[in-house]
Amino acid sequence: MCDSDRRIDKDSLRNLKNENAALRELIRRSSLGYQSIDANGIMLDINQVWLDTLGYAREEVIGRWFGDFIHETYLEKFKKGFAHLREKGIIEDFTFIMKHKAGHAMELVFNGTIERRPDGTFLRSHSAFRRSEADIIKDENRVYLGIEERIFNKTRLELMGEMLGAIAHQWRQPLNALALIVQDTQEAAEISGLQSDEIKSNTAMAMELIMKMSSTIDSFRSFFSDRHEEDLISVTSVLTECISLVFSQLQQCGIDFTFICESSNDYFICTNEVKLPPCQSQENLIKCSGIEMKHIFLNIISNARYAIVKAIMSGHRSRGKIEFHVRFSAECVVITVTNNGENIPEKALSRIFEPYFTTKDEGEGIGLGLFISKTVIEKYMRGTIDIFNCEGGVTVRIVLPLAACTGSTSKTHLKTL
Repeated sequence: MCDSDRRIDKDSLRNLKNENAALRELIRRSSLGYQSIDANGIMLDINQVWLDTLGYAREEVIGRWFGDFIHETYLEKFKKGFAHLREKGIIEDFTFIMKHKAGHAMELVFNGTIERRPDGTFLRSHSAFRRSEADIIKDENRVYLGIEERIFNKTRLELMGEMLGAIAHQWRQPLNALALIVQDTQEAAEISGLQSDEIKSNTAMAMELIMKMSSTIDSFRSFFSDRHEEDLISVTSVLTECISLVFSQLQQCGIDFTFICESSNDYFICTNEVKLPPCQSQENLIKCSGIEMKHIFLNIISNARYAIVKAIMSGHRSRGKIEFHVRFSAECVVITVTNNGENIPEKALSRIFEPYFTTKDEGEGIGLGLFISKTVIEKYMRGTIDIFNCEGGVTVRIVLPLAACTGSTSKTHLKTL
């Protein structure tokens, strides 16, 4: 072979390498999914669209048999189609049902060709796929139904707010009248000379119940209100109010609770009682929306109750426990809510604040409570929230700056407490 022939061969090889590099770059940037498999159906190469479409990482795919990613009912079709590709050198609009890593099926349409060795034998296949029209329509329907469900839930909440407003209006007058009757009865008894301690005790108890019912009405009305003005809020007052709202539910579910409050001057603890801790002062206030704070606490309590009830029903717990612990420092307040429900799986724990992600059974939750709580706490309250497994349960930890320190306390500092 002469020098000019050798030079031509080297130029041809260089050109071929450049063409292959350009082809690989084109495949990488393609909007279609791409794959290459060898004569035994082993995955040799894929592009990012392939991975994004089916939810896998590259190392989970390369070196595996292509049949591992096909729905079982389509394995025979794949074998016949692959034999046809090897024989004819091309397949067109070949539909497979593939398995997404998350478990659901996807209908993909393949077109492919083969690359041969110089002797004409099979070297590898090159195939591209697109999603089928039916699969795209399914996804669009899923999105539409999701939007429709969110609109329905929002409308339902608005209607509940209106309904509670109407109920509050209807109940307010009878409660006022009942309070007057109780007070008149006591006054009449005193005028008649009946100075019984039992009458006084029952009157006081009746008035307390009436005031509690009136307060509960106000709480529910504010819960569905659109008003979110910031104010100086007592964390312990809001938390106590939330516990009082769910007190009966906790008791009915077999859940005991303990409330602990610590500050530089006070230490308070009570069990299964709704009492306002004494550790309150102007220095221990936070700046936020009381309504939003109430939403956050009620959501955390609701999640704890669900986890505990599930653990009791499965036989892992005989009785539930929730501990509310509020600790004031010079610059912030740390609120921890610990329940003895089952631990959250690590994979779920890493996604716990994602929107529309929920560990609850289907129909039990839509996965927005913790996402909204985290958004409000970090964006508007300048605090942090995290959730972690602990021995025998799960803990939610919230750190918020005190109002007196809001201007000087950084979020970085809060996270390290």
